[in-house]
Amino acid sequence: MINFYKATDLAKQILIENVENKNISVDFTLGRGNDTLFLSENFKSVYAFDIQKECIEDFEKRNIENVKLIFDSHENVDKHLQFFDCGMYNLGYLPQGNKTITTLKTSTITSLTKASNMLNIGGFISIILYVGHDQGKEESLAVLDFCRGLDNKNFNVAYLNFINKNFPPSLVLINKVR
Repeated sequence: MINFYKATDLAKQILIENVENKNISVDFTLGRGNDTLFLSENFKSVYAFDIQKECIEDFEKRNIENVKLIFDSHENVDKHLQFFDCGMYNLGYLPQGNKTITTLKTSTITSLTKASNMLNIGGFISIILYVGHDQGKEESLAVLDFCRGLDNKNFNVAYLNFINKNFPPSLVLINKVR
């Protein structure tokens, strides 16, 4: 049964049931590490990016062998790996963290451009968008515009938004089909 309570839970359910190969995964926004932990339990290896040292240091304490933590922006993904099967973005700011440090539309679009080219056929990218703050609104519009521009012969893109809630996070799924 699909859990519609949270966009993050829905993304995880869809990914685990639909990603064909469970070899290399990427958490483009480590944050508190929930997506990285999920990926580490379901994929052979995980690359997790964050620009906040505290996120890297906090997750390091878990000492999970199949996770490579990368203190760098997700826009530099191509400097750290060549391809992957599954990627997760949880955009916005760090929960219970400094709300002035957010993901930015320019680095996110750069990252998505590279990631969509690096994604293996049959792979998925999930993107959780937050519109509850000004930066999130701008970034969400840029991400949706980027996704509309993906070639429909090579990608299927789905967008899910909870329409009976105020400023809910929404989910974008990119599937590379060829």
